[in-house]
Amino acid sequence: MAPSPTAPPVGTSRVDTLNAANAAFARGDAANASGLYERVLNTPPTGEQAATSSAINQFQAALVDAARSSTWTVASTMGADVRL
Repeated sequence: MAPSPTAPPVGTSRVDTLNAANAAFARGDAANASGLYERVLNTPPTGEQAATSSAINQFQAALVDAARSSTWTVASTMGADVRL
């Protein structure tokens, strides 16, 4: 059994945490990815550029909208394509 990946430490930027979530999703670790995505969305922006905050907020809005349907594709402005 492969070791579980370690979550980014507290204080890690939302972008780095989002990148970790995308990597977990890409390797099929949906449980870890889900937790990291929630962490990104529940962490207030701190010292990030306005464009970064806007992209993460758009990603969050797309997830909320998509969660209302049974099948969906979300293409974020950060280049991620998440299919569930």
